Amino acid sequence: DLDDNDLLRAGQLPEDPASGTGPAPGPAREETPDERETREQREAAAKAEALLDAEEEKHLHAATAILTTLPKLWESSPPPTSTGIAQLDRMLSGGLRAGNMVLICAAAKGGKSTLVGSVAYDFARPTDAAPRGLTIYASCEMSREEIVALLSTRELCALTHERRTPWRSHSAVLYGSAWRHEVTRDPARNEALHRILVEAMERVASTVGPADEPHVFITRALPGTTPWDLRRRVRIARARLPADTPVLLVVDPLQRLYAGAQGVLSGRVLERANSEESERIPRVAEQLKMIADEDGVALMCLSDTTKESVRSGSGSSAGMRGSYMLNHVATTLLGLHAAPDAAKLAARLVEGGVADKSEKDALEQRLIDSVPPWFERDTAVSELGRRYVFVDCSGNR
Repeated sequence: DLDDNDLLRAGQLPEDPASGTGPAPGPAREETPDERETREQREAAAKAEALLDAEEEKHLHAATAILTTLPKLWESSPPPTSTGIAQLDRMLSGGLRAGNMVLICAAAKGGKSTLVGSVAYDFARPTDAAPRGLTIYASCEMSREEIVALLSTRELCALTHERRTPWRSHSAVLYGSAWRHEVTRDPARNEALHRILVEAMERVASTVGPADEPHVFITRALPGTTPWDLRRRVRIARARLPADTPVLLVVDPLQRLYAGAQGVLSGRVLERANSEESERIPRVAEQLKMIADEDGVALMCLSDTTKESVRSGSGSSAGMRGSYMLNHVATTLLGLHAAPDAAKLAARLVEGGVADKSEKDALEQRLIDSVPPWFERDTAVSELGRRYVFVDCSGNR
């Protein structure tokens, strides 16, 4: 409790009792060391509280103020960048945007990297309709060479289909047999495939850009890599290009990253969080989304599935490994379901609850109708092994 001496020193008690109320103060006395320490602690606590209030006030945004800024934001909002796949663009309201986090879930060997690699490649492709983007592909599993070989295979398949020449699998490119003229026993056919491979690599080079101004970067995310490490790499890569260049960060897969230090998430707390997958993955997802929002980056993350999901064929929202938090952090949730023919794929979708049993026949027909006629007739496709893939959008803001 404050006595009259305390009030007098604080300027809250008049010196002249006639001008105020209460008893006249006694003669002022000096503070004792204990009183001084108590007062200084009290003042320091009040100052710290005021600073905390001022800091937290920055996070309070009046809705009316935001409302007035919306028209300006809408007028200057950059257009989305196409994924190169019309149906996927429709799911994403036009394409990929800064701040969006698209999460793709599928079983191992289910086509996640193939799909995302295709999108990442088209993101950086020069077009007249949209600005050319910058792609940073962070792979936790595949080597840099394997990813670029995958892009070359894509162009090789496109060229061989256009010219009706025999095409080869990714392994022929990845392991060099197409380059070494060792695909078949026919020298002329080997030479033709080699020439087309060279042309395919030239196409890739024109898309990924020259060494002094590249538009595609491949980076390995080794064990222990955190979202903050990837943020630094993104900033280094985009520094070479104009500030308004759209940026796409691909993380393949999200489950291999580790959470980085952030506020109280440090020291032993951080170690404990990273030691448990159920604790680590939500922290990683939150930090990646923070990068997307604060750095203006479009984000595509691949997600592993649980063993139960692989057996049941369930949808993406139920099949992601590690944490249900991914459903809340991601902007869009996509699940990939693959099978060797339309009938088996339709059955898998029904079994996993993606489609109702009564819709199976109609769904099977839709799958057949949705692919180009040559896909069923082409003998090269038969030799490679057909795969039908259904993309299930189980969540979209």
